[in-house]
Amino acid sequence: MKYYQLTRVIKENETLSINQADSDEVILYDRLGDVEYYGVNSSDYTRFLAMQNPECNIVEKQFADISDILQNCPMNRHLNDLISKRIRQQYTSNDEFKMLNLDKTDPEYIAYNTYRNMCRAEGRVVKIEKGLVLS
Repeated sequence: MKYYQLTRVIKENETLSINQADSDEVILYDRLGDVEYYGVNSSDYTRFLAMQNPECNIVEKQFADISDILQNCPMNRHLNDLISKRIRQQYTSNDEFKMLNLDKTDPEYIAYNTYRNMCRAEGRVVKIEKGLVLS
């Protein structure tokens, strides 16, 4: 996965943004004004970059450069919500508050913590696949 920032250009009859081949996986993480942030999986990044319109000023970014954007992007927030909903299938928020008062060796706490960690691990796998976190 490589990360890119580009400027979306709106003209009278067209909007210039990212171009991709059918074999490229392109994920729009966020749009802040006219600036867009993408993750791209491509078998040929040279070809991918050659396809881009120069007016869009595409720039490769390192993960560290956009980690705040990734952490706060709609996709990451949605995945966090799904993780919370999965936990809520088994434990209510009141149940979770109750767990705070239990000893870490209590079997009920251990069962809760195991389930919570499983839900979080499943969400992390998806986040890694989508380039939202590093493995």
